[in-house]
Amino acid sequence: MRQGNVYRVYPTEEQKKALENHFGAVRFVYNRFLHIRKEAYEKQRISVNRAYLDNLLSEKKGGYFKEMYPWLKEVNSQSLQQDML
Repeated sequence: MRQGNVYRVYPTEEQKKALENHFGAVRFVYNRFLHIRKEAYEKQRISVNRAYLDNLLSEKKGGYFKEMYPWLKEVNSQSLQQDML
């Protein structure tokens, strides 16, 4: 039998804003890279692996994403890479 713990947190308004920013950025990157994987498979029948996406995120966050989505810079890269495909 599995046993777990349940915790409840009461974040301040500032903490709520930070959590919303993190969750939104992670959702954005996840959906963007899911699109990249689907496109690569549908058009070229290649499978894009996790290492490639990690490198792509590092490159894009410093360049293309920085210009197009400056709010993405506010979130650390570890959060963005954690739940990647």
